[in-house]
Amino acid sequence: KSNDKECAEWIHCVDMRDIGCEASIPSELVKDKWMSNMLTAEEQLLMQNLKNGTFLTLEADEAEEKVKFVPERRMNPERVEVEKMLSSGLLPEQEIDDDNGEEDNVVTFPSFESFFGQSTDFLYYSKHVKLCYAPFLAKCIESLDRWEQFFTELFLGGTIPKALSLLNLDGGNHKPYFYVRSPIRQVWNKDTGSFEYHYRDDGEHFITNPYFPFIFYLYARESNPQLPQTWSSNIFTRLCDRGEASKLIALAAKEWTLDIIQQHSIDPKNSDDKQSGGEWFEAFLYATRRDIYDDIDLSDPTVLLQKNKMKSLTGGNKHNIGKIKVPSCHEGFKEIIQCMCKVELNENDNAEEIVTPRVEVLAEILIDIWMSRLVDFATVLKIAEIVGNKKRHDKLVIVCYMGAAHTRAVSDFFVDKMGFKKKTFTGKNDYDEHEMRSLKLPKHLWEVAELFS
Repeated sequence: KSNDKECAEWIHCVDMRDIGCEASIPSELVKDKWMSNMLTAEEQLLMQNLKNGTFLTLEADEAEEKVKFVPERRMNPERVEVEKMLSSGLLPEQEIDDDNGEEDNVVTFPSFESFFGQSTDFLYYSKHVKLCYAPFLAKCIESLDRWEQFFTELFLGGTIPKALSLLNLDGGNHKPYFYVRSPIRQVWNKDTGSFEYHYRDDGEHFITNPYFPFIFYLYARESNPQLPQTWSSNIFTRLCDRGEASKLIALAAKEWTLDIIQQHSIDPKNSDDKQSGGEWFEAFLYATRRDIYDDIDLSDPTVLLQKNKMKSLTGGNKHNIGKIKVPSCHEGFKEIIQCMCKVELNENDNAEEIVTPRVEVLAEILIDIWMSRLVDFATVLKIAEIVGNKKRHDKLVIVCYMGAAHTRAVSDFFVDKMGFKKKTFTGKNDYDEHEMRSLKLPKHLWEVAELFS
C-alpha cells in the first residue's frame, strides 16, 4: 500500500552472493532499471554492441575519470583461446536460438561476491555441474593461511587492492587458473573417432561468473574509489567510523564470524547445523562415494548428520555413513595443492592426474564455509547500521526473512554477544515430512506495537 520510495527505505538486501548477476533480477520493474547503473551514452553503445553479438566491458582511461569500452578478451583469460579456435576451425560458430525474437537488455556485472557465491547453488542443488575452483586456490591463493587473509581483507573490513595484492598472479601468467568453467567442452564424435570442441548449451547450466574478476568488478558506492571496498567491508568501515558503540558491534560481529568459520573449518561435517545443514556432507558423498549416494534416501540432508547408518534403497546392507569423515579445510587444502602439483595447464596433455571430483568438492566446501557465514556477518552489520540511523528512543521492529540457519545464527549473535533475551519462539525447528507448516502467531506479532508495552 506504500509507494516505492517508502518500501526502499524499509527493505534491505543482505545476501550479497549474487550481486551483479543478471539471473538474480527479481522482477520486470527491476529489469527495466537494470542498465540505469550506466551512463546514457554508454548504455546506448552497449545495447548496440549486444545486438551485434559483441560483448564489451568498461575500462578507466589514463586519467581515471572516464570509461571507454574494450573487447571482452582483455578481461576474459579464455576468450583469446576461444577466438583462436574459431579462426582455425576447431570450434564451430555458436548457434543462437532466436525463437522469441527478443533479447533482454541486461548483462551481468562482475563481482567478487557473485564469483565465490555462485558455488553455493551448484554445491547444494546442481552437483552434476562441474566447476573448478581448485586451480585458483592452488595457484593464486597457495595456502589456507593466505586464503584466510585474502577473504578477511576482501569481505570483512579491508580494501580490494590490498586483497588482490595477496594473490600470486605471476605477472598475469596465472590467468588460466582464474577460470572455473569453460564456455566450451570436448565432445566425442563416434563417426570420426576423435574429440571435437563445442559450445556448452543451456541444458548444461551456463554460469554468469565463469572467471575471477581481476580487472573489472563492482565495489561499494560509498567507499573511496582510490581504495575501493566490497559491500560488506564498507558497512564494517562505516560502523567503525560512526562511534565507539557501533565499532564495538562491528568488531564483535567480525570476531564471532571468524570463530564460527574456524569451527566449521576444523570439522565441516560434525560442526554443521544439525537442524538445517547436511549439504556439505551430501556433496562430499556425491563426489567421493557415489555408490552410497545413489543408494540412500537424500530427501532430508540433516538426517545424514544425525544417523550413523542409512538403509539401502536396493535392499543391501546398511551403509555406515557415520565413519565417513569430511577432511578439515587444512587437510583439504593440502590435497588441492598435491593434486595441482601433478597438473600443468596447457603443457602436459598426457598428465595422469586431473582435478578430481574429491579435490574440487573440498575446494567448494571451503569456499562455502566462508561465504555462508559472510551472509550472517552482513546481516548483523546491516541491522546495527539501521538501528544507528534511528533516534535513541525510536521504536523499531526488524524482520529477517532468511533461511532457518541464517535467522538462528543472527539470533544467537544478539543473544550471546549483545546480551539480548529471547522472548517468544513460534513454530518448530524440525517438521515431519507431511506436517503442515502453519504458524499460530501470538497477539504481539499481529500488533507489533504491543512488543513495546
